[in-house]
Amino acid sequence: MSNPIGRHSIGRLMAIIGLMAIGLAAMRDGSPIITRVFFTATLTTLALGLLGAIVRRGEPSWVGFTLFGLGFLAINNSIGPSFGSDGMLVSGDLIQSIITRLHQDIPRPEIPLINLPSNLSYDQIRTLQPSTSGVYATLSPAEKKILADFQAVANAGSVNKLSTTERRFHASTAAEAMLALLIGAMGAVAAELLKPRGERQRAPLNPAEVHH
Repeated sequence: MSNPIGRHSIGRLMAIIGLMAIGLAAMRDGSPIITRVFFTATLTTLALGLLGAIVRRGEPSWVGFTLFGLGFLAINNSIGPSFGSDGMLVSGDLIQSIITRLHQDIPRPEIPLINLPSNLSYDQIRTLQPSTSGVYATLSPAEKKILADFQAVANAGSVNKLSTTERRFHASTAAEAMLALLIGAMGAVAAELLKPRGERQRAPLNPAEVHH
């Protein structure tokens, strides 16, 4: 019985799924370190696919995986950055929509109307401390409580040191690499399906089967 996906496809697909799990973590976190690791692993996987296509003398699954994966990255980046681009591919809009939902802008709380010097910036007020500023001496106990509540809310949104724009950039890079792997896997399956029927027959399990 023929196997259109190929004898070794299960292992390959499992490896790709494992890589994509790392990619999902990179998209969700927006971490530059995880993104770099994942993007490097993606390029390494595609390079191995190219090597496999050469060593195995053009085996369709390797050729399809490499052609579709590297082709997508090349075309997507030649048209323009995938995040926020108006390129011809739908991948830009798809990635932008996903990343915007994952990493929404955190609204900044309004500075309370209390007796504070007008020359203080937002970040100075957010990090104002009684031990380092004489501003507290001009505040009533009620105003100090209001200021403390404001700082708690403002600083809660600043736990992640990366800005929303930076996190979106790294997450979009991870999403682009994930699409390259997915499209490469689709190319491998398509190549196996397009092979002549005789080449898709299951290889014999032992030499004795050859004589039957």
